[in-house]
Amino acid sequence: MSIDLSLSRLHQLLPHLPLQYTRPTIHIAGTNGKGSVSALVSSILAGCSSSSTRLSIGRFNSPHLVHITDCILLNQQPVSVASYEATRAVVLQADQQYGTKLTPFEVLTLTALQFFEQAAVDIVVMEVGMGGRLDATNVIPTECILVSALTAVDLDHQGFLGNTIEAIATEKAGIARRGKPFVLGPQSAKNRDAVEKAVKSRVEEVGARLCEPVKVEAIGKEDAEFASGDTGDFRPPKGPTTQAFIAALSSTPIHAVLPLHGAHQLDNLSTSLGVVQALLSLDDLRLDFRKVITLDAVERGIANVRWRGRLSWHEYPASGRQVPVLVDGAHNPASSRTLRTYIDSVLSSSSTKGKRFHVTYILALSHSPPKTPRDTLESLFTPTSDTTSSPPLSISAALVPFTPPTNMPWVKPVPPAQLALSVQELLSSELTPRTWTPSRDVVLGEGEENVCLKEALDWAVGLHKNGSSWDAEEVQELIVVAGSLYLVADFYRLLDGFVDAMSS
Repeated sequence: MSIDLSLSRLHQLLPHLPLQYTRPTIHIAGTNGKGSVSALVSSILAGCSSSSTRLSIGRFNSPHLVHITDCILLNQQPVSVASYEATRAVVLQADQQYGTKLTPFEVLTLTALQFFEQAAVDIVVMEVGMGGRLDATNVIPTECILVSALTAVDLDHQGFLGNTIEAIATEKAGIARRGKPFVLGPQSAKNRDAVEKAVKSRVEEVGARLCEPVKVEAIGKEDAEFASGDTGDFRPPKGPTTQAFIAALSSTPIHAVLPLHGAHQLDNLSTSLGVVQALLSLDDLRLDFRKVITLDAVERGIANVRWRGRLSWHEYPASGRQVPVLVDGAHNPASSRTLRTYIDSVLSSSSTKGKRFHVTYILALSHSPPKTPRDTLESLFTPTSDTTSSPPLSISAALVPFTPPTNMPWVKPVPPAQLALSVQELLSSELTPRTWTPSRDVVLGEGEENVCLKEALDWAVGLHKNGSSWDAEEVQELIVVAGSLYLVADFYRLLDGFVDAMSS
C-alpha cells in the first residue's frame, strides 16, 4: 500500500468509533524540527500543575524510532504494547466493519486519538506525519485545537506536497484553524520570504491568528568539547545556555541549558516558546494557562527535554573501548547541512586544536524521488566552516540498508551500491577515498538486527585501529550514523542489545 493523502476515509469512520475525540491539542507541522518542538513543548507542559496536580500529557510522533509504541506517549513514556494492541484492535474492527480501508498511518493516528481520549489526558501534543492539510492528524476537530505551529519548511516529499517552497508551505499551513493561534517558527534566509508569504495567505484565508516565535539567545558558545582515548574517556558536548523572555510569563527572563545540540535547536526552542506564549494568550475554560505555566516549569522543561536520534551522542563498545558515535536522522538536504554544520563546529572547538580527525559516515537513505541520493548527501561531504580554522579532516563512508519499519511497506532503502556511486563522486578529491558496502545482498526482516550496520560499525572502528590517512595515534575518530531515522532505529536496537547483554 502506498501513501494516499486524504481525509475522506477518516471522516467516514470517526462517527463510528467508540470514543469521540475532545482533548485540547497542540498541532505541529514542518519539514524539519517538528519532532524537537513537540518534545520541547511536551517537556515544558509535563512540569506544569493544575490544582496541585501535574498535567497529564499525551504526545504523538511519527515515524516510530525503535518500536511502534514510541509514537504514542503518555507523560513522556511510550504506551505499553498491550494498551497499544488493544486500542488498535478497536480501530481495525471498526475499519473492517465499515469498509473504510484505512492506510496504516491512518490506523496509527486513530489509535493514538482513541488512546488519548480514553486516558482523558489534559493536553495532547500532536506532530503531523507529512504535509498538513491532508495529513491524518488534521482530522482533529477545530474546537480541540489550542495552538497550531509550523517549524522550518524546506524541500522534501515533493511528489506529494509540491515542487516549490511556496507549495509545500501552503500544504503545511493547512493545519491552521479559524480563530486559533498559528505560530510561524524561524525560517532559513533563502526560504523565509516564500514561506511567510504562503503562510500569511493561508492563515488569512482560514481566519487564524498569526503569532511570532519568541526570540532565543545563546549565552556564550555551546560547549563543544569532547575527548576519547584508549581508556575510553568520553565527554559529549554540552548544550548551550539559553535566554528568552515572555512578558506574559514573568518579568524575569528564562534561563536554561538546552540539551539538544546544534544551532538549529535554538530556532526550535524559539518556536516552542512561541507556542507557550500563545497558550498564555488564550481564554480557555478548560485550563487557565496563566496559572498553570510557570517560569520554573518552563526552565525545567527545557533542561529535561530528551529527543533521541537527533544529534545524539553515544558510546559504541568495540575492541575493549568506547568509540564516540554521533547519531542523527538527517534525511534531506536541509537536515544534512545542519548535521555537517554541527560536525564542523564540534571539530573546530577549543579542545580540538592540534588534533587531526577522521569522520566515518554510516549512511542509509529512503527511496524518495524526485530527491536523489546526491541531493541529500552532498552537504555531508562539503565543509561549512572556514577551512583555515577547521582541523585537518579525512572522510570515509559505509553504505547500508535499513530494516523495514512496521506497517510502512512503501518505505524502501536505496540500494547501498547506488549510494556508493554518489559517495565516491563526492569523495573524488580524497587521495585514497574509502567506502564500504555489504559484501552480499541481505534481505532484512522487520525488527531484525541490522547485520549490515553491525559490520559497518566494525569496519569503521577498524579503520582507526589499523591506521587512517595519518598515524592512528594522532587521529581522533568520529563515527556518524545518519541518513534515515530507520537506520537510527537500527543503531538503537543494536546499542540497546549491548546494554542488555552487559547488564544481564
